[in-house]
Amino acid sequence: MAFYFVSTFATWLAAMDKNGANYAGLVTITEVETAHK
Repeated sequence: MAFYFVSTFATWLAAMDKNGANYAGLVTITEVETAHK
């Protein structure tokens, strides 16, 4: 059960990575930069 969940989650992450990694990364970097200023 746990392995199935991890596999599904990994698959979902892979899909998210292809679709939104650049945008999510940009938002994260922006938030970090803002927090440090």
